[in-house]
Amino acid sequence: ATDSDFEFFSELRPGDRVSLTEVVEDISEEKTTGLGVGHFVTTLKTYRNGDDEIVATQRWRTLRFRPKSADAAAEKKPASGPIPGLRPRPALNADNAFWFEAAKAHRLVIQRCASCGTLRHPTGPMCGQCRSLDWDTVDAAGRGIVYSFVVNHHPQIPGFEYPLVVATIELEEGTRLIANMTGVAPEDVEIGMPVELDWIDADPDLTLPAFRPAAREDS
Repeated sequence: ATDSDFEFFSELRPGDRVSLTEVVEDISEEKTTGLGVGHFVTTLKTYRNGDDEIVATQRWRTLRFRPKSADAAAEKKPASGPIPGLRPRPALNADNAFWFEAAKAHRLVIQRCASCGTLRHPTGPMCGQCRSLDWDTVDAAGRGIVYSFVVNHHPQIPGFEYPLVVATIELEEGTRLIANMTGVAPEDVEIGMPVELDWIDADPDLTLPAFRPAAREDS
């Protein structure tokens, strides 16, 4: 960790010979920092031209520290962030908690305006059509098509299997949602592919809708 200040006194010209001297101006008392225990060392560099005139000075303040050991760093690391092996947790709030609770029961619900009947997803507090704050839900039939998709290879996050197909599904009710594809190789996914609802029971606290290729009807 360093910081520095420059001060210029005159310009140099091509061909000038420049010399440098450096002195230690100050060494602080021992400090404990996030990087480790050490001292802040202040040095002054003086630049002179061939006529021994000072052309610039540079004052450096550098932290010289002893790095923390790996064991000590591990002990002080706060227990936060994603739990290894589990999918990332959704950011729950008053506007979407009902949707994830329904998913735990293997119900794919769509939010519906109680005033004008408009369906909407993602969930939200207000209808975009009539501005009503009143809403209820309807159960989706679980059928739709692949509106678009990507195949994610990297970065790989614990809790997922790769390559990972992430698709935008257009439900037959007209709303769209983003979900994983199951039961299909990435190279076989196509825009417009008919799909049907599947479920990913990621762990006891998280269930998410997914979609697989729709079963073909017998002719």
